[in-house]
Amino acid sequence: MNPALTAVALAVGAGAIVAVSSRDPRAALIGLAAVLVGSAFLVDPLPGPAVLGVRIVGGLLCLTIIRLAIVPGSSEPASSPLGWPAEAFLAVAAAVGGGGVAVSLAAAAGPGAAIGGSDAGSVAALASAILITSTATALLAVGATPAAIGGRGIRRTVGVVLVAVAVVLLRIGFAGAPDDLEQIAIAGLLVGCSIGGVALAQAAVPRPAAGRPVGTAGDGFADATDDGL
Repeated sequence: MNPALTAVALAVGAGAIVAVSSRDPRAALIGLAAVLVGSAFLVDPLPGPAVLGVRIVGGLLCLTIIRLAIVPGSSEPASSPLGWPAEAFLAVAAAVGGGGVAVSLAAAAGPGAAIGGSDAGSVAALASAILITSTATALLAVGATPAAIGGRGIRRTVGVVLVAVAVVLLRIGFAGAPDDLEQIAIAGLLVGCSIGGVALAQAAVPRPAAGRPVGTAGDGFADATDDGL
């Protein structure tokens, strides 16, 4: 197994746990940055420097957009009600389950088949595909709940982005490395999901009730009467 790919997968999983469980929105953004930037490297073989730069810039643009979902002055925490130990346990369990599914599919495909690599006889390609699939299921497990019922703030937006990254990694794990055009499309997809998540988060923010301002033209005498004058 590729040690560098394993380290990136662990960093992405840890970043996802921090993103959904941290009470500090800034820490959540740092964890999400690890997911967005690290997921660009979760592919075997790596794309060219230009395409890799597009993915990294797209991830940083997602973070800039997600900051708009932070409600100024809100005391509502962005963290999961389960806490980070439960989220970590859920991520590990989902990763083990996803890896088991990937191994089963590889075994069903035949003794010489790799579910994610272009080289059907490469054990390294098979191991990379299983690792990427396990990471994808871990992200899907921790991101699905906040994406569905995250409420206001950045928690729902973080969940939407994590689910999108999980779907992308599932595609890479099962179908192999995407080409350059697909990588650019993936960057656009993540930016679009960030915009949609921010829109959902802002729609959940309660708006002040619209009322007639006190002291407007036409009701000045009524206001004076109410004040006892």
